[in-house]
Amino acid sequence: QRVVFYREKAAGMYSSNMYALAYMMAEVPWFTLCVLIFYVIVFFASQVADSFQQGLLYLLPFWLFVTMCTFLSHLITAISPNYEVANALGPGMASWFSSLCGFYLARPHIPGAYIWLYWLNPFRYTYESLAIAMMQDETFVCGPLAGANCTNQTANSLMISFGFAPGNNSLDWWYWFDQIVVALYTMA
Repeated sequence: QRVVFYREKAAGMYSSNMYALAYMMAEVPWFTLCVLIFYVIVFFASQVADSFQQGLLYLLPFWLFVTMCTFLSHLITAISPNYEVANALGPGMASWFSSLCGFYLARPHIPGAYIWLYWLNPFRYTYESLAIAMMQDETFVCGPLAGANCTNQTANSLMISFGFAPGNNSLDWWYWFDQIVVALYTMA
């Protein structure tokens, strides 16, 4: 589409900003449909949700995450001089984001020199909000195969031990803060 864009821009048909906005908005119905199909199949088939409200609390961060990733891929495509550079930048950024979002390495275990990458990472805010939506106020009970060191824990204390929701704010506050941060990343 780059050739079409150059031709239309040279002809004075529209500005770069309007082209980018139209290009991104054309994607919204498609990925919204994909998110809803995924949501219905995975979320309700797995019977993870205790209520419809909990299901909606999962849907919002997931939709924002897919929106942000789609728009990020458009940005990478726009700034890359060719297909090969875009193919290197996209997976490289995704690897960096997923490695430092707190899933593979919890926040208390991230070295001090890299903690700033954790706080700038948009995947971190999505991961935290999805964990809060899915596990808040749940209790994990040790099963018969758990072993002697297993103790029953609440998900809230487990999430705090992983470094989620630092400070004195509640998990609900962090859930909505995370949504705002991901929405701001999406708009940027």
